[in-house]
Amino acid sequence: MLKKYQVSRPGCRYIFILIMKLISTILTSIILLMATLSVSAQDIETIVHSKPIQSSGSLSASTTHELITDSTLADNSFYYYLNGSLTTTFFGVVSVPISFAFTDNTLTKNAALPFNRFSLSPTYKGYTLYLGFNSMTFSQYTMSGHDYLGIGAAYQNAEWDIAAFYGRLRKACAPDSAATKFDIGYKRVGGGFKVGRNFDNMTVAGNVICIGDKKNTVSFDGYPEMYIPAKQNIASSIELGTTLIPRLNVRGEYAFSILKRKYTIDSLSNEQIRSEAALNYTSVFHAYNFAMDYSLGNSQVGLAYKYMPPNYETLGGYYFSEDQRQITATFSTMIADRIAVAGDAGFSRDNVKNQKISTNKNMVYSINVSGNPTQRLNMSASFNNDQSYINIRDNYRQLIQTSQFEDLDTNNYSQLSSTSMLSMTYTPGSSQQVSHAISADFTYQTTSENQRYDTLTAQARILNVNTGYTCSFSEIGTSLSVRGGFNRSKTQMQTVDVATVSAGVARSFKNSLSLSADATFAQTRYDTISSHISNVRFSAAYTFFEKHNISLSAVYIHNSVSATLKNRLTVNFNYSYTFALKRKDNNENNENRQL
Repeated sequence: MLKKYQVSRPGCRYIFILIMKLISTILTSIILLMATLSVSAQDIETIVHSKPIQSSGSLSASTTHELITDSTLADNSFYYYLNGSLTTTFFGVVSVPISFAFTDNTLTKNAALPFNRFSLSPTYKGYTLYLGFNSMTFSQYTMSGHDYLGIGAAYQNAEWDIAAFYGRLRKACAPDSAATKFDIGYKRVGGGFKVGRNFDNMTVAGNVICIGDKKNTVSFDGYPEMYIPAKQNIASSIELGTTLIPRLNVRGEYAFSILKRKYTIDSLSNEQIRSEAALNYTSVFHAYNFAMDYSLGNSQVGLAYKYMPPNYETLGGYYFSEDQRQITATFSTMIADRIAVAGDAGFSRDNVKNQKISTNKNMVYSINVSGNPTQRLNMSASFNNDQSYINIRDNYRQLIQTSQFEDLDTNNYSQLSSTSMLSMTYTPGSSQQVSHAISADFTYQTTSENQRYDTLTAQARILNVNTGYTCSFSEIGTSLSVRGGFNRSKTQMQTVDVATVSAGVARSFKNSLSLSADATFAQTRYDTISSHISNVRFSAAYTFFEKHNISLSAVYIHNSVSATLKNRLTVNFNYSYTFALKRKDNNENNENRQL
């Protein structure tokens, strides 16, 4: 069971407030330091010889229209996207980038993590200030690429790596008749900081984040069944890397996360929700990893160990591979400076604290070979084998069983999976006017499942073959391509075959006009049923005045099986503009007047 601590004193709240004050202090210090150094440590020579103001950026707008016939779905959709960026450089030393994105697509505009956003990130040498929508990564266990709306600052050079942020990580989403429990969320705010130091043969880094939900930002009146608790989280990790002896590198990281769940029922009258108030608790998680590698010439060997407890969670990340203990050995080398060989073998298991009734053990090993045996031939091959064993403990059956062959436990089974891949690209003799390329890819995968005391084995075999030929004519700017593929999926129940063939042509003109067309036909057969899917794609792009670009694309899909999506046409139009502006100084203006 997870460790649960009854919240009977406000200690966590005081720690939360203290850390938030510390984050704001560090963030303010970095910003003030940036402002101070930008005045006292400017490169005077660069300022004198640079333009006072230089700006560059881009703007783009696109629309998409989907037309579906023979459909029982909603009305045909039309939506647009707008995005742009602007980077302004002052005197050649201070750079200020700005970006924004906006759409009217209802699938994204009402989400807790919206698509519509803007960001401003001025930089000066190793200093960066983040305003608006941005993301930061401190550690895989704490702040791991989560988007936020707010302010941040960072400084990085050969010795120091310092960063801090504060903002909103999630906006409030109230329940309604169309929402699910996964869509609902409180307004979530927080911050954190990271400090790292690089020495001659050692690297040390530590970080802390403090994030919490604003419990009064969402009302569950009328929707008590969708009630979720508010969360508060404090997470921290420390990293250490060093070179013990020449060519032997060792690194490791330890992290902990304190997650508090708080049920508030002030505005609710539902008795079931009131009874859940007793579930208020604080969970403490510990995670760590360790790795080492040794290099000798073109070869390298390594060993890694990773531990993640069950239900590990921080509010600074989206997904975590929790409940896992894993050890991996790796090897890589170069042969004759042309062939690269790499391999790894590992063992992992879940249920690390024996909390679940099932345990999944996994054994994986793989090898990859790639290189250029000849100047015209490029090849790569790989083999991967995955063997897992799942043991489901049934205490009741173990108590009543009188013989090992009585009431057989078919929930204990092994899974075997192996994948072999081969890819080749060959370029036969070509001239300056005509070039050829032939490619082929082969994939073969087998899976099987063996149950305890059962001689029958569930097996599946998948074969996938793709070939292609491309011919390019450089003088007329034209390329032709033909591709074919075959896929067979065979199980004990049925066999499914899919054959595809496609052809395409592309042409570019000297007046900045390019055209392309592609057609694909796929035939599917399983048992006595046969079906086909065909699609036609067309695109055109034109550039005028060097900075303006318009493009139009259309895709038509015909599905002989689907009754609701039998015919579908999607049309996309896009316009983009790139620009670069330079403000002339007084000397240039005077020279122009004299001329």
